[in-house]
Amino acid sequence: MGNKMNMGNGNTFHGNVVLAKNIKNSFNAMPTENMEPELVELIKELSGLVEEAIPKVDEGTATQMSQDFETLTKEAATEAPRKQWVSLSLDSIIKGTEKLVDVGGKVAALAAKIAAMC
Repeated sequence: MGNKMNMGNGNTFHGNVVLAKNIKNSFNAMPTENMEPELVELIKELSGLVEEAIPKVDEGTATQMSQDFETLTKEAATEAPRKQWVSLSLDSIIKGTEKLVDVGGKVAALAAKIAAMC
């Protein structure tokens, strides 16, 4: 799954590793000073689940989830988040993880809580 790049000494990096790092970067770049602490914590928890899911899905789905998570973090941090953008981002992330038994249900539950707070 994903692009593969070999870099000496038998180290292999997959494109999905980069996407997982983008998830972490999106969360870390999110301005949280005007956000409810509970919302920040829910998005942080979601970021961990999305990072966990990225290597388990195809490259297209992983890329879409990464982009949608970035959109979610930017929108949730605004003074008046646009519910449609939040909902669209969360729906896409749910769809990307729904077949993953270990994270799909958790993602859906967190998404519902995040949507209610935005």
